[in-house]
Amino acid sequence: MLNFRLHCLFGLQVQRDCAVVFGPHFTSDGLVNRCLEFAVSLDHIMDFTRLRALNSLFSMLNQCVRNILTYNSGHPDFPMAVSELFFYIN
Repeated sequence: MLNFRLHCLFGLQVQRDCAVVFGPHFTSDGLVNRCLEFAVSLDHIMDFTRLRALNSLFSMLNQCVRNILTYNSGHPDFPMAVSELFFYIN
């Protein structure tokens, strides 16, 4: 039971570390807002909505965090360091 709790706490810390890296991209003049503004000007096969674009982005960000957690669970002796996490995400 203790091992499960430590695993959960470590997973939450990885999520917090990822959020710190993602954060600057979500400011009003950050990468996400600029990409949405650019995407609005393009032609799309389906009707473009910001909600659909953000939903796709969040799915990819979630997969990024899951990849890191999977790596860490497979390498308990040497999980991904915060500096490596930063370079992986960027």
